[in-house]
Amino acid sequence: MVVLVLSIVNIGPPSVEEDLGFSGKCLQWVVSGYALTFGVILLLAGRAVALFGRRRDECEEAASKREDSQEISAYLAECPQASRL
Repeated sequence: MVVLVLSIVNIGPPSVEEDLGFSGKCLQWVVSGYALTFGVILLLAGRAVALFGRRRDECEEAASKREDSQEISAYLAECPQASRL
């Protein structure tokens, strides 16, 4: 996905050069600035997901284990052969 976005950005400079009259140096700064900004936002978003997404997953996992444990306990309480297990 990142490679696709940067490929699209690298295709655009000839049009920008013609329409806005930028030089080759300016176009390189535009592409580099976009890539740097995109990379920083991507890193920050990944870090945010790592910090906040993991907690939500852990809470959901704990709740799921608790429900499973309660279901197993209820089944074993009703099971007449539970003493053999």
